[in-house]
This record gives sequence, structure tokens and C-alpha cells, in this order.
Amino acid sequence: MIYKAKTPFKERHEKMKLYKKGDVYSYDDNDRIAFLVDQGYLEEVTEEEVEGDLNHVGGGYYELPNGEKVKGKDEALKALAELGD
Repeated sequence: MIYKAKTPFKERHEKMKLYKKGDVYSYDDNDRIAFLVDQGYLEEVTEEEVEGDLNHVGGGYYELPNGEKVKGKDEALKALAELGD
């Protein structure tokens, strides 16, 4: 599942990392994700919605919004989630 922030919040399990509205969120603890969804901080989105932030540049490479190039779609989605842009 892919989640985006519905409202800004600081994630206490990631050294108070700030997530702005629309940032992609990923975390290994499903209970934490469920809590954030219940509290109204996150919403589930489709992969197509997230892919709009990626630019396929050919040869299996994707360009992230910050200009970084990553090989592989799954790796690009993970890197995009880590950007928290």
C-alpha cells in the first residue's frame, strides 16, 4: 500500500521528520500506519497517483523530483517515499 500525508505532521518514529501535505509516507509497522490513518494524517493512494511524481527517462531509469536518477520502478517508488517531498 502507498500512503500520502493528508495534513502536515511530524513522525516521532523517524526523529521528528516533518511530512507535508501530499508527501509519500512509508513505514514497516502496519499498526503505526493504521493509527495515522485513523487520526486523519494519512490517506491510501494508488500507485498511479504516486507515479505522477516520477519521470521515466528510459532504460529502466526514473528521475525523481529532486533530479536524482534511480534504476527500477520499485526502487524509484521507495526513493520517492524517502524524499518526503
